[in-house]
Amino acid sequence: MNKLKPKIYFIILFSLFCFLSNYTQITSEDKNYAEDIKTGFETKLLTPHNPIMINGDADFDTQANGNWDNGGTLDGLTAASAYEIKDYLIDSATPAINIIGTTRYFKIDTCTIKNSIDGIVLNNVQNSLITNCTLISNSIGITINNTSTNNKVEASTIYDSANGIFMFHCDVNTIVGCDIYNTSDSDIFVGEGIYNFFEENILKYSKRAIEFHDSINNTVYLNTIDLIAEDGLYLDNTETTTIRGNQIQNCDLFGVNIVSGTGNSIRGNNFIDNNPTANSQAQDNGVDNTFQCNHWNTWTSPNTDGDKFVDTPYSIMGSASNTDTKPLVNPITDLAGFKCPFSIAIVIPSLFFVTLSALIYKKRFKK
Repeated sequence: MNKLKPKIYFIILFSLFCFLSNYTQITSEDKNYAEDIKTGFETKLLTPHNPIMINGDADFDTQANGNWDNGGTLDGLTAASAYEIKDYLIDSATPAINIIGTTRYFKIDTCTIKNSIDGIVLNNVQNSLITNCTLISNSIGITINNTSTNNKVEASTIYDSANGIFMFHCDVNTIVGCDIYNTSDSDIFVGEGIYNFFEENILKYSKRAIEFHDSINNTVYLNTIDLIAEDGLYLDNTETTTIRGNQIQNCDLFGVNIVSGTGNSIRGNNFIDNNPTANSQAQDNGVDNTFQCNHWNTWTSPNTDGDKFVDTPYSIMGSASNTDTKPLVNPITDLAGFKCPFSIAIVIPSLFFVTLSALIYKKRFKK
C-alpha cells in the first residue's frame, strides 16, 4: 500500500498540472475565444444568404411568395399582409439588401450585414420597418433616398462605416433608438429632407453626428451625441429644424453649427464641454434662429435672483450675433419632460417659417 502512494501523488500532481496548463491557455486567449464564440453564435442564429435585389411591387410579390410572406401586420405598420425578411447573415461586397420602387409593407428584422458597399438601400420605397439589425464595416450602413417616405429604422446598430445612415431627397421617415458609432464621416447625413424625425439615438466617435443640407422641418429629439471629431449637429441651408432635449457633449468643434439657415429652434438641450478651445459651444451664421433654455456647462453664473436661469445671456458665435436668452444654471435631468417658458416673440416667427415650409413642401410634390 505504501508503495502505491508515490504513484497516486504523481498522478494527482500530473492531472493538476494538465488542468492548470489548459486553464492558463484558455484565459490567455479569451479575447480570440470570445470572438470565436461570437462568430459561431451569429452563424448559428442567422441564415447565410446571398444579396437581395427587389425592383418593384411585382418583383417583391414573386420573391416573397413562400419565403417572406408572413400574412399579417408589422409592428408600427398597417397592412392586410406584409413581408418579413428576417434572420439573415449577408456578407457581400455588393449592396446586401437593395429594394427599389415598392409600396409593399415589409420588415427587415434581425439581419446582420457586413462588408458591403451599401448595407440596406431603400430607393423610392414606402412603408418599411428596419429593426434589430446590425450593420458592420459597410461603406454606408443604410441608404434611404429618391422620395422614400414612411420608413422607420429602429433599435439597430451601425458601426465602422463611412456613413451610418445616408438620407437624400426623402421625407417623413423616422430613425429611433439606434446606436451609430465609429463612422469616418457622419453618423447620419440628410440632404433635401423634409419632416424626418430622429429620436433617442446614441451617436458617437464620428466626424459629425447629424448633418443637414437643404432640408426643412426635421426634428432632433432626445439623442445622445458624444465624442465627435468636428460638429455635433451641422446645418447648411436648413430651415425650421427642431433640436430639443438632446445631450450634446465632447464635440471637438461646435455642439450645433448653423452654417446657414432660418427659423431653427434649439431649446432645452444640455451642452457639455464642446469646442473647448473657443468661447462658445455653438455657432450661428444664419437668420432668425432661436437658442433658449439650454444648459451650457461653461456658463452657470451669476444667478442673483435664484430663478434657475443665468442672469446674462449666453453668446453664440457667428455672424448672427445670437444669444441664448435663458441659459440654465444646472443641467436638465429630465430632458423629455422639460418645458421651456413660453415666449410669444419666438413663436410668431417660427409659425411663419413653418407655414412657409408647408407651402414649399406642397409645391414640391405637385411637380
